[in-house]
Amino acid sequence: MYLSDINPDILKSKAVTIFGIGGIGTLVAEMLARVGVGKLILVDKDVVEEENMNRLGFYPEDLGSPKVDVIGNRLRRISELRGPKYAVTIETYLTNIFDFEDIERVISESDCVVSALDCVDARLEVNLYAVKHRKILIDSGASTNGLRGRVTVVKPFEWPCLNCYYSNDSMVEEGLFDDVTCNVSLPTTMALIASLQVDQCLKVLLNRQGVVPLILVNLEEEPQIIVYDKLNRRKDCSFCGY
Repeated sequence: MYLSDINPDILKSKAVTIFGIGGIGTLVAEMLARVGVGKLILVDKDVVEEENMNRLGFYPEDLGSPKVDVIGNRLRRISELRGPKYAVTIETYLTNIFDFEDIERVISESDCVVSALDCVDARLEVNLYAVKHRKILIDSGASTNGLRGRVTVVKPFEWPCLNCYYSNDSMVEEGLFDDVTCNVSLPTTMALIASLQVDQCLKVLLNRQGVVPLILVNLEEEPQIIVYDKLNRRKDCSFCGY
C-alpha cells in the first residue's frame, strides 16, 4: 500500500490527452505529471500573452511562447526528477482543434481525455471523437464572472455527452451549465476546478469509485460543491442518442 493510496505502477502505464492548456489545463497537466501518469499529450493553439498572467503556471519570461512548449518543458523537468522508472512522456501539439489531423488517433490511444477549452465548438469536436471511441471525457469550464465552474464527465452511451447539454430543454437554459467561457479567470476558481477534474481522472485511471457525471462549483458566497450522480442522456442527441 502506497502512502497516498495511489499506485504509481498503474499510473505510469496510462496516457491522458489534455485539450486546452490555459488556466485550468495547465494545472491539470502539472498535477497529472506530479502523480506519475506515464504519458501526457498537450494540445493548444495559443501563445502566452499578458492577459494570461493572472493564471497559475505562466510567468513573464513565458510571454510570446506557445503554451504547449512552456508547459511541456516544465513537465519534462518534473519527469527528470521522477527518475527513469516513473518518467513521464510528453507530447505537444501547437494546433487548432479543427486543423489537428491526429485528433482521432490521440483520443483513441488515450486512457482518459481531458478538455479545458474555451470554445463550445471545440469542446464538441473533442466530444465527438471521445464518444466515437468510447473514451471517458472529463470536461471543465468556468463562468463569465469567474466565481462558478463545473466538471462534466462523459461516459459514452452511459451518461450524457457534452452535446446532450446543448438543447432548448438542457441545463444551459436552466442556468446550471451556462456561460461556459470564462472572461474573468480567477486562479482560486480555476485551481479548484482543476483539482476536481484531476480527482475524477485519477479515479478513472485507477478504476475507482466516485466518478460522477457533473460537479458544480460556486464561490459567489459560501463555497459550494454540488454533485449530480444521476443524469440521463438526451434521446435525440446527435452524438449519443438512443
